[in-house]
Amino acid sequence: MLSRRRPGIRRRRLRAHKGATTRRRPTRRRKSANGSDQPWQVETYSAMNDGDRAKCRRGVSIIEVLVVFTILSLLVSLIIPAIQAAREASRRMVCQNNLRQLGSCLERFSSVQRRYPSAVTASVQGPLTGTPSIRIRNYMVDILPYIEEGGITAAYSNDHDFCDHRNQALLSTYLPWMICPSAPGRDRLAESQLRLGDVLDASFSEDEELQAVFDALRSGYSCESFLGAPGDYTVVSGVDAALARELGYTNAAVGKELGPYPVSGAFPLPLNQWGEFRRSALLLLFGSGQFEFSRSLRPREFRDGLSKTIFMAEDAGKPQSWIAGVRRSDREPVPTAPWGHPRNIVIVGIRWSKSQQRVVQAHNNQEVYSFHSGGANVLFGDGHVAGLAAETEPRVLVRLVTPNRGDNL
Repeated sequence: MLSRRRPGIRRRRLRAHKGATTRRRPTRRRKSANGSDQPWQVETYSAMNDGDRAKCRRGVSIIEVLVVFTILSLLVSLIIPAIQAAREASRRMVCQNNLRQLGSCLERFSSVQRRYPSAVTASVQGPLTGTPSIRIRNYMVDILPYIEEGGITAAYSNDHDFCDHRNQALLSTYLPWMICPSAPGRDRLAESQLRLGDVLDASFSEDEELQAVFDALRSGYSCESFLGAPGDYTVVSGVDAALARELGYTNAAVGKELGPYPVSGAFPLPLNQWGEFRRSALLLLFGSGQFEFSRSLRPREFRDGLSKTIFMAEDAGKPQSWIAGVRRSDREPVPTAPWGHPRNIVIVGIRWSKSQQRVVQAHNNQEVYSFHSGGANVLFGDGHVAGLAAETEPRVLVRLVTPNRGDNL
């Protein structure tokens, strides 16, 4: 008689082995040699050997973690500069579009008025020997109707000075197209002031009485403090006398230097050369009329060509004060920050010196300055916008600024 194996012993032994698993096959009946039924044998087996179990228990090594972090760091170091460059390219494009919009505005103004706006306009009400009054505004007030901001112009009171309380709310209006997206401190209001001597620089050595009248007019003007929304773009008015002397420039009209800015740009200051308005001033000396001191150029006066004359430039970041990429203390804000300030203009080389000869990216107070890498954007008279490198030579920039000296590049 055949002996029957005892499957229970084998099953217990295998279960005692750590990690062993048991699988039961379906029970079927079969005939034994003596004719009796007996079930199939229950088989057990180990699902893995000791080596496989060791591999499953092992975790990630520190070397593998370091490799992963190194690869991720390399990817981040490659991606972040590319993202920043793409963002800066987008901001630069928006800045250029803002200048193009201002260029279209100036073109529409010249088409209607047959001239370009005056950088500063001063309305003097006589008689000068009594209690004369003066009202000042800058070019922005004149061009707002041509850039779809007629509501501000309609509410602006020309019968009062720009810093009068009646015009304060208007000059505090935030104009998005006057702000460079790369400049810091957006949505900022600037506190400023104005002395009449900043725009009235007259010298009447031949007429002491007239000189005394205008001295009294300047001393009686008051615009001590006002708030205004800043503007990062402005017109180019001329070249500072120190830089003009260094480059050998003189005032061609009279054959000598006259005033602090003898070399004029596309938007010259009218009150810099009083000799041109002396007759009108004399008429107001005893009369009670009104006269506007302004100085506008006509398109035909740009003998160097509109495509080779800079009209507007970036002067960004105001009222914060920046010098060569370094911010100065908040206690020294730029006083000409608001877009409606009469001195919100660019004077090439106004802070130029032999020790500091940069005229681009040197200072953001009445100079060409931006927060773009490599240089600043400028608008030319024909409406095209170009980048001005930070390393631009002073003589090159002066030639691009002057409209009718025959020194175009």
